[in-house]
Amino acid sequence: MNLANHKQFLVWLGLATLAWWPALRTLIAVGVGNENYSYTLLVAGVSAVLLCLERRPAPLRQNSSFAVLALALPALAAAAWLNFRTTFHGGDLSLTISIFLGIVFLIAIFVSLYGRTAFARFRFPLLFSFLAVPPPDRAISWLITLLQWRSADVSYLLFRLFRVPVVRDGLVFSFSKIEIEVAAECSGIRSSTILVVTTIVLAQLFLKSRRSKWIAVLVSMPIAIFKNGLRIFLLSVLGEYISTDWLDSWVHHQGGFIFLSLGLAMMLAVIWFLWRLEIKRQWRTEA
Repeated sequence: MNLANHKQFLVWLGLATLAWWPALRTLIAVGVGNENYSYTLLVAGVSAVLLCLERRPAPLRQNSSFAVLALALPALAAAAWLNFRTTFHGGDLSLTISIFLGIVFLIAIFVSLYGRTAFARFRFPLLFSFLAVPPPDRAISWLITLLQWRSADVSYLLFRLFRVPVVRDGLVFSFSKIEIEVAAECSGIRSSTILVVTTIVLAQLFLKSRRSKWIAVLVSMPIAIFKNGLRIFLLSVLGEYISTDWLDSWVHHQGGFIFLSLGLAMMLAVIWFLWRLEIKRQWRTEA
């Protein structure tokens, strides 16, 4: 990769920023102001950092990828037309489509300038950036409902395991003194998405085999649900047996980072275990 390629890519990046600015501005506003989409900015930042950390030289392409560039230019024109004719809002399908087209455009320009060999080397941060595409409201609502019910299931299992007297009616738990409802705000979608996204990055950095990476990512999903169910369980027990003030305490409203830290610690243990298995497998192969 030479300096001329970098300069051309920066020019295209600036052009794409101008063309996609209405959608990007909405994405930033939604990522800052709506916890359901806060992970999108995290993904964008991590992708940029991973791209910058790649220092190994890559061979230059032999021939220009005019076919890729020919696809990128119409995408730029179509997206520019869409971006300046649409008023974007968080959760709109139009925002999803626009950001998706923007990432496709930048990847196409990258392949055109640097070639397929460079794309193969930078494949993870480039494809990882697609997670920054904000899902539409319907997908977010489905995910929140899923987290609500599965978190309620986990907390109910914990109540049964520790013999806590409770009557369950769907998402409502009735105790002798208090009644708890697992509302949409209790779904833990923000910490759950951050946990899964962080796991994807850690698995890529520390694990080698594709199977180990997939195992880590798949395990992160039930762990995300478990840590949220544990939070509901602990708050319910504290509210029932200690004081109802716990239900309106900072642990309830701002204590999500505690259980997120617990989930991350569990995932680090899982990744360490998978890493050790890879080391042992490598020793057996070399023996």
